[in-house]
Amino acid sequence: MKAGNVQILDQFGRPFSSRPIYKSGSYDDGLQRLPNYLKEPEQLSGNLTRKNLISASRLLYKNNGVVKGAVNMKAEYSIGKAFLFKSLCKNPEVAAKYDEYIKAFYKVACVNGKNFHSLLYLISTAIDIDGDCFVMLTESKTGFPQLQFIRANRVCSPKNGLIDSGKYKGLNVLHGVITNRMGREIAYWLDGDEPGGGEIIPASSILHIVDDDFLSTCRGEPLFSHGLKEFRYIDDINTAELGAMKIASQIALVKKNETGEVDITQAYDKPSNNGEVLIRNTGDKQIVFLKSEDSLDSLKIERPSPNYMSFSERLLKGVLSGVGVPYDIVVNPDSSGVGNRMSLSKFDNTTRDRATLLEDAARLLVQYILAVGIQREDIPHAEGWWNMMFSRAKRPSVDMGRDSNSQLKEYNAGIKNLTEICEENGTQVEDHLRIRAREAAIAEKLRREAEAEFGVEISPDYICLLYTSPSPRDTR
Repeated sequence: MKAGNVQILDQFGRPFSSRPIYKSGSYDDGLQRLPNYLKEPEQLSGNLTRKNLISASRLLYKNNGVVKGAVNMKAEYSIGKAFLFKSLCKNPEVAAKYDEYIKAFYKVACVNGKNFHSLLYLISTAIDIDGDCFVMLTESKTGFPQLQFIRANRVCSPKNGLIDSGKYKGLNVLHGVITNRMGREIAYWLDGDEPGGGEIIPASSILHIVDDDFLSTCRGEPLFSHGLKEFRYIDDINTAELGAMKIASQIALVKKNETGEVDITQAYDKPSNNGEVLIRNTGDKQIVFLKSEDSLDSLKIERPSPNYMSFSERLLKGVLSGVGVPYDIVVNPDSSGVGNRMSLSKFDNTTRDRATLLEDAARLLVQYILAVGIQREDIPHAEGWWNMMFSRAKRPSVDMGRDSNSQLKEYNAGIKNLTEICEENGTQVEDHLRIRAREAAIAEKLRREAEAEFGVEISPDYICLLYTSPSPRDTR
């Protein structure tokens, strides 16, 4: 055999060149050809534009209890009564003035009179409903620093999508975000109240808050954008089920006979309401007369069926698994056991991730307030004026007693410190120790007054309020 005739054969003795085992794009495997998904992330949300996507998400939030519950719970457990400001500047006296200044600012943080915690709550819900939001750094007529919350739909692109004049001339606008050639956000197009109106706000005067899924995107997407199709299915099925149950609830009795029709030959000694069944009243009772082959049955309503409930639960679980809020946390919070603790742990991670995002935003906003206050000479300047910390919200718990006992054991074993425990309980360690010290001082003062009044000696051990084992007299 000549060398040129040598061929490689497959397991069936056929040359590879005669019939390829697999050809790209063929339908031999029974699967349809996949479209090209190598697109920008914002182009992968089906046929919905960004405007329609936000509109659908808002409608879903307003009319679906599962969505509203998940979004609100995420915001409540991420913020709670936390985000209390604590200055960490090196001058203790100036730090105290910063604390008082920010405490007063918290009460009137927004231009509409809302407090700072309400603003953080709106930011958290807006990130989930609209995908992102904006906070403008502004001031009152007197120059006092204030903040203005801006919904996502207010930041959009002009009609032609191109800046044709001014400082940003020639730069493209994508969904209202103006970026430089490096992809950095440098300004935003804020839609005006009048048709065709609008203005450009530099990035130094507005804070864009978004929980990114992709690094290449300039805007965020609603939290439930991946489940819009599933919620449409659920809505259609619920509508059909409710219609069927409504029809069934209007049927009181079902008469059965051989013909399946109304028996017009039946004699009635008293007309009945339905014109079909012979009814005789005897005092407070009624006698119904039927032929032997006829019968009256009550309609058994077996809806919603177990299949419907399991399918609906399956859809909701799939949707909620993509938002970090487990199904049994929102829909069935009364469940218990190991599974519930696992779900609570996942929800805790979700809320702590959101709290970290809000803490970064709060730090930038408060730094702006302090900077303006220093510039206005409302508060003095000090080294490290920008350094600060915030308290965290109390972590969710399914068994507070068990968690408290676990914290105590970990503290005694040296695994956790008091600062970590205070953060988990939604307080600051400085405030906790300050209150404990005051309690100990009040107790010592009252002890001495009682000794002078009654002429007896009272051991400090009876009223010791400190954590440590030694009594106050031993630690002096």
